[in-house]
Amino acid sequence: MLTLRSDQLVAGDRYSGRWQRAWRVLAENGPAALWRLAKNRRGGAFAFITGNIRYLLAIHLNRRFDRRYSVDTSGDIASIHLDVVGDNKAYGAAFLSTPEKTLRRALDVLPENVENFSFIDIGAGKGRALLLASTRNFKRILGVEYAPELVARARRNFQSYRNPAQICRDLSCVCADAASFEPPLDDSVFYFLRPFEDNVMAAFLQRLKKSYAARPRKIIIMFVSPAEPDYAPPHELMLATGFLRRTRLALLPFDWAAVTRFQMAVYESDPC
Repeated sequence: MLTLRSDQLVAGDRYSGRWQRAWRVLAENGPAALWRLAKNRRGGAFAFITGNIRYLLAIHLNRRFDRRYSVDTSGDIASIHLDVVGDNKAYGAAFLSTPEKTLRRALDVLPENVENFSFIDIGAGKGRALLLASTRNFKRILGVEYAPELVARARRNFQSYRNPAQICRDLSCVCADAASFEPPLDDSVFYFLRPFEDNVMAAFLQRLKKSYAARPRKIIIMFVSPAEPDYAPPHELMLATGFLRRTRLALLPFDWAAVTRFQMAVYESDPC
């Protein structure tokens, strides 16, 4: 049976709450009653049961990643439970790490050799994407996160991470609001797991546009989001920069460690 350590539980972590609700329903109804409900698909019981089974499986697979590499990168925390810097708390999405398989497939679209690129995760959370990116030969890896609690956890994960496949060891995470973050002037891969609403993205892209005008360079943006119409990539905002063009839009492979199917849009600057 999967259990969570006390140091993995933080205020508002819905991972732990989902486990507690599942056990309560099981205790109140018993396995036989739940089986009859699922078999008959009575009311919303079938969807409830299957949805919770998938959610609990995702929790298990994400925690397995943490145990394998001696880190704590999992969880599901609404932004209302986080103290943040900047003025955009109301526009931030819940903290949720990219599942391992999903991110590895996303990284596969990049050139094999990325030694001249920095990898920058906007909305880095506890740093899982940064850790997975470190198995590629990036020049450096940087996270940008507006919740100090998550930044501190990401930094601890950098120290405890144990993976013989790690190549890049220049990992860091800064506590900053993406709307006021100054992009580095080197060739960069920016990664987003839909961390905030379009108004914050517009502010970030405006800064990126000014940075690019000051020093034209190769920029790749990987935008991952649920494959649902309400979560479509901010295509018009990307094109409005005048220097980004979409080079890829595709569904990512099904991943049992995710509670939804993801899509990815890739935007690139024109060759310099």
